[in-house]
Amino acid sequence: MEASETGFIEGTGGVRLFYQCWLPEGQKPRAAMVITHGGAEHSGRYQNVVDYFVPRGYAVCGLDNRGHGRSEGQRGHVDRYEHIVDDLALLCDHVRHRTPGEARLFLLGHSIGGLTALSYAIKHGNSGSCPVDGIIVSGPCLALSMKVPPLKGALGRLVGSVFPRMTVDSGIPPDAISRDPEVVAAYVSDPLRYPRITLRFYTELANQMAKTMAAAPSVQLPCLVLQGGKDAIVSPYATKRFYTAMTCRDREMRVYPDSFHELFNDINHDEVLADVADWLARHGGL
Repeated sequence: MEASETGFIEGTGGVRLFYQCWLPEGQKPRAAMVITHGGAEHSGRYQNVVDYFVPRGYAVCGLDNRGHGRSEGQRGHVDRYEHIVDDLALLCDHVRHRTPGEARLFLLGHSIGGLTALSYAIKHGNSGSCPVDGIIVSGPCLALSMKVPPLKGALGRLVGSVFPRMTVDSGIPPDAISRDPEVVAAYVSDPLRYPRITLRFYTELANQMAKTMAAAPSVQLPCLVLQGGKDAIVSPYATKRFYTAMTCRDREMRVYPDSFHELFNDINHDEVLADVADWLARHGGL
């Protein structure tokens, strides 16, 4: 499905950020969803989500993170992780202002986007002016399944303090994203995918994971947590630990025992999307 609208918003520091929206045809949106994507990808990789929810009356909008996709910024780099969170807040405000007042707004984050969505909820979710009514996180990046040897991590931090914009491979094995070989092939050949990150991004990500994990009780927005049981990229154990540490009463977690990392692109994505739709219906989304 082609995007109904594309454009740019100005992010922190004047960085131009690309966004795209898919709108239901011939009707006002009954609800809206903002997508924040994972590492080494972009907002265009969520067509299964778009194709499922737009015909059901949703407006779906996605932002390419700075340094990703069609947004400005050095590829795979961020000076501070907080900039990604603040950029997301700008898009949420933008979508809220353009969505009918009676329509609810939900935030969906996958992987690093899941970390960003949770960080957003911690920073903005408890204010009376928060435009988001609930969040869905898929395989949130709270800890990596791929362990970094302590010596390598220490060397990375040391070199990164001197050469913060030096790039390294992101370490994401394509075969681990999905059990669907066509998804893996499309991921590998995607011209907008950038498979490297800077050392600064790595250290900022590590710090944000630790900070967000410690702040789990601060998430008070209604929250649906989704996790693949065979996720070899982010740690299913860390996701469960975060969920257990949450204190908000309106939270649910669903684990798909055989699923890989990209739940919305795995072979059982219809099951996952139906579960999301069920949760949204119970939270005023449909």
